[in-house]
Amino acid sequence: MTQVATEESGYSQFANGSCLYGIQNSWPKESLYKAIKKCNQAAGTGNNIGLMQVPTTSMAHARSWVQNAQDGTIIPSQNSVQCKLGSANRIAGNIEAAHPGLNKTPLTSCQLEEMGLQLFGPQRKGASGKYYTPLCVGGSGEACTGGSWQWRINTRGNLCGVCYVVSVRRQVPPGATSGSSCPANVDGISADPPTTFDSQCCATCPGFIDQSLLGCG
Repeated sequence: MTQVATEESGYSQFANGSCLYGIQNSWPKESLYKAIKKCNQAAGTGNNIGLMQVPTTSMAHARSWVQNAQDGTIIPSQNSVQCKLGSANRIAGNIEAAHPGLNKTPLTSCQLEEMGLQLFGPQRKGASGKYYTPLCVGGSGEACTGGSWQWRINTRGNLCGVCYVVSVRRQVPPGATSGSSCPANVDGISADPPTTFDSQCCATCPGFIDQSLLGCG
């Protein structure tokens, strides 16, 4: 959760010295808060706000980091990280049911977390845009005749969604010494198509990532 908050808002509710309505003050961080520069420039879209960048549906989301954090992380909020993790479990199960044999190598809890992070982020998309997707290997047709279904990181269907998750995983929250990732033995699922995440993310999805973490020029 702390990595998500660091990705979304820099781990803070308010932007010191930001400018809104011609007034420079510590305003709550809005969508695209990193674009805030001067009083005569756009201060963000206002669609999302605060520590977890939750939808701007309540003044409490703007003035209270506690309420913002609760609604961004805890069920029953439909926009919470926990809700998205539950959705990831359900979606993965539906995909496995529709692709016989795929459940022989089910997604780990760490991988389901990555799917949940993608659902929480700005690039949610539809059924074809999930973080992990089934790929027919060595077979053909809708039934993958003669081959087998295997999970793949979905860079083909939702590159920016994948880039968002990579960016979150690399965040180092206050008090931590490094980012996080799935252990090597369970994160061996390759991308489709193979890609160097950093260069692809920088070129295609600069608005959805922390560019400093991915070495964007």
